Amino acid sequence: MRLVTWVAAVSHVRGRHHPRCSSAADPLDGGSPNANGYTQDRDLTEVYGEAHHRFAPLEKLGLTAGADVLFGEGKQSSHNFQYYAPLNGNPTQSSGDGTPVEDTEFEAERLFFRSVRRGGLASGPALDHPRRRALQQRRRNA
Repeated sequence: MRLVTWVAAVSHVRGRHHPRCSSAADPLDGGSPNANGYTQDRDLTEVYGEAHHRFAPLEKLGLTAGADVLFGEGKQSSHNFQYYAPLNGNPTQSSGDGTPVEDTEFEAERLFFRSVRRGGLASGPALDHPRRRALQQRRRNA
């Protein structure tokens, strides 16, 4: 048995998002909170790896064996708040000074694993039978 090819690869992805948003909630300008806002932090990490071996135990027979794996982790935290936004154009208060409404957190992980096993025959004179050639020709013409 001889080793024909060996393939291995690893990749890593990391994403960080920190959106901030606000919107007017109540058109009345009475000095009480009249707008909603939120801040959010999202972190995502993924790692992928694979390794495959291609063997040729016989001249016309090839075997592939290997595995793929993907690991991912995500975290999110949000802070929802209300604040006062004067309708006369004066500067608004800092979002950090808003009235807290809700704080949320979420974490998740995922793990995928796949094993690969494949075999195949290479065409050549020994496998080039007239009946096989006729079948291939019919498939091409169909």
